[in-house]
Order: sequence, then structure tokens, then C-alpha cells
Amino acid sequence: MALNGAILPLQYMIIQGRISGVLWNLAPSSPQVATKAPSPGPIQARAGSGVYGNASDKIGTTYGVYGTSASTSGRGVCGTATATSGVTYGVRGITNSSSGRSIYGWATSATGKTYGVRGKSSSTSGTGVSGYASAGTGTTYGVHGLSNSNAGYGVYGHANAWGGTTYGVYGRSDSPDGYGVSGIATNDGKGVSYGGYFESRTRNGSAAYCYATGKNAKGLVVKSKNGIGVWASGDNLGASFIGLNGDGIHVESKNSGDNNFKGGTAIYAAASGNSDYAAYFAGGNVFVLSHLIVSGSKDFVQPHPTDPSKEIMYASLEGGENGVYVRGTAALKDGVAEINLPEHFALVASEEGVTVQVTPLESCHGLFVAEKSPQRIVVMESQGGTGDISFDYLVMGVRRGFEEHEVVRENRHIKPPPSMSQERYEAWVALPENRGRRALLIENGTLTREGRINEGTASRLGWKLGPRTEAERVQNLLPRRRPVRP
Repeated sequence: MALNGAILPLQYMIIQGRISGVLWNLAPSSPQVATKAPSPGPIQARAGSGVYGNASDKIGTTYGVYGTSASTSGRGVCGTATATSGVTYGVRGITNSSSGRSIYGWATSATGKTYGVRGKSSSTSGTGVSGYASAGTGTTYGVHGLSNSNAGYGVYGHANAWGGTTYGVYGRSDSPDGYGVSGIATNDGKGVSYGGYFESRTRNGSAAYCYATGKNAKGLVVKSKNGIGVWASGDNLGASFIGLNGDGIHVESKNSGDNNFKGGTAIYAAASGNSDYAAYFAGGNVFVLSHLIVSGSKDFVQPHPTDPSKEIMYASLEGGENGVYVRGTAALKDGVAEINLPEHFALVASEEGVTVQVTPLESCHGLFVAEKSPQRIVVMESQGGTGDISFDYLVMGVRRGFEEHEVVRENRHIKPPPSMSQERYEAWVALPENRGRRALLIENGTLTREGRINEGTASRLGWKLGPRTEAERVQNLLPRRRPVRP
């Protein structure tokens, strides 16, 4: 190529200085010559291009427009669309290649705050960078980001406005099976990776905010194949879930679980450090659709009536069946008492297994139960007595539908959890309130006489144990803080 007679490399047309309102024509000669076309002034065209480049070669690394800048504040290519209306483009790129890039940006500096592509919008409803994948099929990306740095970001969004509803990254999907934002961590080796990482530095902010407006929509859906679906950690509050008309949090486990907890665990909560509670529920009821299995005692607590520094704690009465009962006081008339039991008792008690205890409240020849069922009992005075005797009664039954209860069964719950370090489990079992439990675990071989986990028993029964030390557990499970751009 020659510029007004000067021969230039074929790949480039180099213009030095400020060019305004000039058309450069590439003459179809060889070598190509660039000449100035006659022009009365600035170029004006209703469908024109400030700069238009076309690389027509079918092979090789070609560029429709290629720009470089050596300035510390320069632009290799700068496009400005000055129109105040219409759909305009400062820079627009089109590629027809099945593996091409319509616009490709590459920041080669190994240091500094650089951008492969940077977009900026001054409009009150504009978009700094907009990506649009128009294909109706295939795996497409409106915007695709990739980072090879060990502390990099595939896509980084920053909303720096101090007011208004802003989004660092905003994703939307109109597909019935689509995802507004999807994150995948593919590293299956060591280290802690994140499909999505969110952090809030504001006093009252949220690292992630999910809001579903649909009738059956879900604000946040998290699935884990083998790991932890949601890990929340906070100095004050790790996670907060609010359901305005539905579930604040919906958790489901579909995994077969590990060797220790067959069937998986939808929610696993453990107290660490100085925490008193693995879970604390306030301001509402707790409903369990299936079985409530407790290794310790089941207690209730209520205020002390005269001493505010104390509380009263009662433990539940337990047995080897799912028992129900009703009790009361009645009286014989002419030596007989027929008592119709409450309807609710008949609705929950099985027809089989009803027992009755009676206690006379005054001297008599004795009492006996002549008839019993979940609906009524008949009590009579012994030896043909005809007295009018008051008595207390206690009717026990078995809950209907839960008559079968296996008392001694395969151990599925009383074993060291694999998600807890062995030293922490041993320290927990050694607490004073677990003295009885610890003695039983030593007796059956779960613990050694020194109170350590018996690895021989664990190996023989196929139990999966957690790390030996708490430091190892924290290293494996606790999220590490990612470097955050200032």
C-alpha cells in the first residue's frame, strides 16, 4: 500500500495526526495505494460509519479494524456515537465465522489496572456493556468472561453510584428453563472454588439478594451433588431468609448420603467455638413432617415464677412405643362408673393396646376395669360393692398408624459425623452433660478408654471419619476470602 505515493505494509493503513471529514480510498492496484477522496467537509451519511473496516481474506489472523496506542492514556480504537436518539454504536463488530469474535479486546500488560474491553454509559438508562446472543438454539452467551489468573475474575461488575437501585451484575432470562445468572466452579482438585461468590461491605447490605415474584417461584435454588448446597458464615448473621407469602428457605436433599448418614442431610447445623445452639428458632412454630430423632433429652423450659435469674427445665417422658394418653377424675354411682373418653383420644389411639389404671380416692372394696376401648371405659367396685366412690383414672394407648416401632435397630445416628473433626467430637462427648453418653460409647467400643474415637471400630463398620484436627476441618470447609478489587 502507498500513501500518496509512499509504499506502506499491506496489512495496515497508518494515519498520523488528526483526521476530520476525510475519506480514504484503497485503490485496487498492487501495491495498494491510499488516496484522499474529494470531500467538501465533514462526512455526513444517514447510514454511514465513522470507521468501517472489512477483512475479506478467508484464512489467517485478520482484523477489520486494528488499532494500537502507546500512550499511557490512549485508546487503540475509540468510537463515539454522538447522536442523541436512535440505536447507535460507538463501535460495532460483526463476524460470520463459526469461531470468530466480532470484537476482541486483549490487555497484554502483566501489571496495572487494565481492561481487555471496557464499556461506559452516561445515560440514565444506558448499559456500559451489552451482550446479545440471538441464536434460537445451542449453548450461547450474551457475555462470556474468562480469566486465567489465580486471583482473577471471569466477569467483574461494579456499580459505584451512591444512590438508586443499581446492579454490579444483572442477569435476566426469559426462557422457562433459563438462568439469569449461572456460575459453575469446575475445579475438582484441591482448594476452595465458588460457582458464585458474593460479599457485602456495607453496614446493612446483603452479599446476595434473591427475590422471586412468581406464584410458585423460588428466590434461591441451591443444589449440591456431593458437597454443601449453602455455606453461610457471618460475624453477626451468616444468612437471612424471608418468605413474604411462601417459604423463607426451602432445602431438599436427594443424595444417598455418606456412610454415616444414609439418605443425605438437607440441613446440617453444628455449633462451634462458644456457640450454644446449632440452630435457634424464634417467633414461630417448628413443624416436622416426618420423624424427630433426638440423641439427647427432649426438654421444655419456662420462666421461674419468683427468681428471674433462674429457669425451670422439664424433660419429656419416653418409652419404647408411640404412646398417647388421657386422664381424669370420676365417681362410681351404685358401684358402677361409665366414662366416655374424649373424641380426640379415640381419633388418635389404636383399637389394640389400651390400658387403664384407676386409683380410688376413698376407702372401698377395691376397683376394677370391666370394659375398655378408645371410646369408653367402665369401672366397678370389687366384691359386688355398691358405693359411690371417687377415683382417678389414666388411660394409655398406642398412636394409630404408628403401632410398629423398632426399638433396637441398626446404628444410623450415634456415630462421629464426618463433617466434624475428630478432636471436636471427642471434646463434645467429654462435656459434663454428656458423661452418661461417653460411658456408653466407651462400653460399646465407639470410643477408646481414653475417650478417643476407636478407629478400629470405625474401619470395621465402614464409618467415614472427619479430619483428625479442627484446623484441618477448617482448612477443608471454611470459605476463604477472595481478593476483592478496590
